[in-house]
Amino acid sequence: MIGLKHPGIFGQPAKAAWGEIWDSIGPASDVVRSGQAVYKTDDQMFFNSLTELHLPEEVYHSWHWTPVWHEDGSINGIWNTTWETTTKVIAERRLSCMSELFSKLADTRTQEQFGERTLEVLARNPCETYRQTPNNIYPQFICILDHV
Repeated sequence: MIGLKHPGIFGQPAKAAWGEIWDSIGPASDVVRSGQAVYKTDDQMFFNSLTELHLPEEVYHSWHWTPVWHEDGSINGIWNTTWETTTKVIAERRLSCMSELFSKLADTRTQEQFGERTLEVLARNPCETYRQTPNNIYPQFICILDHV
């Protein structure tokens, strides 16, 4: 998560340290500073990192922020517990997509039905077909598109 920001990120104000995601996490900071804990599950975040195709890297985290109370009753900071869930989120999404695809293909009788149903499922699951090639299509699906 910190990556190339290490070690310069330490001691920086959160807004400066996490500028690229501050629009999504800043409001949570305000809630915690008001005295309430915040928890997010499988929160998609866009850090300043790109894939090998120069597209934003798909990253998910589950995290919990808790106010750190001072003896005088004021909030002195935020305790942050976070863990990356990218592998889990993508695996669950792909399993769901493949289950839907296999269900739709179970009674196909023609190549045309196969192509139409495959494209129908993939259209509802764009994360599984985009971000893969400069043309935004998995190479193995090009043959399906050619036959529909």
